[in-house]
Amino acid sequence: PALAQRFRKILEQQFGPEYEEWLAALGEARETLFSRKMDPQERKKLLHILASAEMFDDFVRRKL
Repeated sequence: PALAQRFRKILEQQFGPEYEEWLAALGEARETLFSRKMDPQERKKLLHILASAEMFDDFVRRKL
């Protein structure tokens, strides 16, 4: 967790405040997916899609 926090701070400086909001949204999505009964491989696939650069770009566009 400590290393993840360090990386998060570095990434926030590199990508700006919208990245922090996106990480929070990803965290909520992750919690939702893990609270459901589903195939672990399907969950992994969905998490990778949500964490993609395209999804980040879409998130930023929706915030504008």
